[in-house]
Amino acid sequence: MSTKDNITESTNSSIDSTEWPYPIPLMPETPSDIDYPIDAMPSFLRDIIQTYHSYGRQPLPLIACSALANISLACQSMANVARDNYLKSPVSLYFLMVANSGERKSAVDTLFSNKARQWEELFRSDREYEVQAMTTLHNAWKMERDGLLSQIRRNTSTGEDSSELKAQLIILMADEPKIPITPTLYFEDTTGNCQ
Repeated sequence: MSTKDNITESTNSSIDSTEWPYPIPLMPETPSDIDYPIDAMPSFLRDIIQTYHSYGRQPLPLIACSALANISLACQSMANVARDNYLKSPVSLYFLMVANSGERKSAVDTLFSNKARQWEELFRSDREYEVQAMTTLHNAWKMERDGLLSQIRRNTSTGEDSSELKAQLIILMADEPKIPITPTLYFEDTTGNCQ
């Protein structure tokens, strides 16, 4: 018997002949006759959701989630939640909406996110010049820093005094230009590679 036959026989004997158990579902099964708890919403929000549902005919949970996600986004800077004395973070809701193709997820989201997207666009365009200018200044600052580090490195290898260069570097490090942050309110169709 060859070595290959021994490996094949060993492998076959180690495989259990019983079938694999049925996989446990990732999501609990819920009865399909349970209605979405639209009555738990505040009346103004319930009216908006139901009005849009009668117009667009998307599923109520999809409309409600889109509305709640955008309300949460608009309010999260107004309050923080403290889990203890050290862990504080914005009040936020996180949503993952899964729906079949053709259920018009984008139409619902476009309706509820329209004003926030307009604000984001306006804010970005208002700060575009400032961001570009500060990015340019930051690039020039990095060149200065790299030049000083290079001179310090050269002086160290030749045994020359670098104390003046180090003092200049300390002053330069304190003056690093800050590039303004522009908001990114929505992360859609992202993958791990895009981040």
